[in-house]
Amino acid sequence: GQDINTIGQTKQGLLRAGTSNGLYQFHNGEWVLELGVAVNCFAELADGTFVVGASDGLRLKPPADETAVMRTELAGEFVSGLVLASDGTLWGRSTAGFISYDGLKWTNHGGPNSGMRRWPMHSSIYEDSKGIMWFNNGGGPGAWSFNEGKLERQYPATNWTWVFVETQQGHIVAAGKAGGPYVYVEGKWTQLLGYGTDLNADNWTYAAYLD
Repeated sequence: GQDINTIGQTKQGLLRAGTSNGLYQFHNGEWVLELGVAVNCFAELADGTFVVGASDGLRLKPPADETAVMRTELAGEFVSGLVLASDGTLWGRSTAGFISYDGLKWTNHGGPNSGMRRWPMHSSIYEDSKGIMWFNNGGGPGAWSFNEGKLERQYPATNWTWVFVETQQGHIVAAGKAGGPYVYVEGKWTQLLGYGTDLNADNWTYAAYLD
């Protein structure tokens, strides 16, 4: 058996799945193995380059190439999340830190976390309407934000933060382990009463959507 970590369709209509055993493509009615290493996430850049985040690093497969090539500076690192932002920047979370690619260069913004290997769970990366990027810690409590070139640690009192969503008023809500969710207003996290407020209850929130 294997765990399915991510699934998605490329612009060319190819259906792929990343699992604990590898990267698979659905072809002629069956799943065909493309990469035999645990895959946690993937994304497609504007030029068609396919980016794979795995338990042993980050690989890139340009449209004209047959195989994915390892990014040497992230070789051996655990990559747990990839998201393409509205401005075309690719964002990722890894044990080496928060990484981004603007189409010309790769940047490591800091925030390494070796604990991600102990809790190999998918990282949540969210872009709000102002272009601010929000990240859960991907292997421990707390969260992070990136705005105007600055990476900042956030401390919503949810212990473990799993998911973000933006309200119609432009406020960020973070939810996760018992004690939340919390809303971020004017630089301060405040608990939303009436949901998940029993700190003794083992309630976890893994998804949130704006109605």
